[in-house]
Amino acid sequence: MKTQLKAVCLVLSGVLAGYAQETRSTIFGRVLDPQTAAVAGASVVVTNIDTNAVTRLRSNETGYYEASLLLPGNYQVAAEMQGFKRTVRTGIVLSISSRVEIDLLLAVGETAETISVSAEAPLLETSSVSAGRIMENRGRLCLNHAQRLRRSCKGPTLGLDSVDTNNCKAWAFSLP
Repeated sequence: MKTQLKAVCLVLSGVLAGYAQETRSTIFGRVLDPQTAAVAGASVVVTNIDTNAVTRLRSNETGYYEASLLLPGNYQVAAEMQGFKRTVRTGIVLSISSRVEIDLLLAVGETAETISVSAEAPLLETSSVSAGRIMENRGRLCLNHAQRLRRSCKGPTLGLDSVDTNNCKAWAFSLP
């Protein structure tokens, strides 16, 4: 039993460590015309304002674009297509492991004209069930069988101390 519990603990720590190391994010959306029809082949440019890193792509036949493997930071997304005004969205903030949907509406006109929309990305991600978070050195972990976990997983990399809060056996943990 003790060996099995250690094996489970080892597997879980490896899985959790793998998730914790993913920091890259994604900006995706659709390029649409004034009647909300898809604009295929539109040029989309995603720019990291902090580093000036640029990702260039084209929308597909449904107007969809996706810029993935982006580092957390401040971004701007621009789209243009012949026969339409250039549209620029600023104020987009990517956090760790986030997926942000930004639909771009192109107005009819010349590409020399630009429409700028300055707004923040939504705080709630409705397109994904995963979340990333920056953790402080101390936190709380609530587990059903935390006592067994404490006995089998305590080591030099994770210190666990028992805390009882709101009828939930919680464990305060500290990271090195």
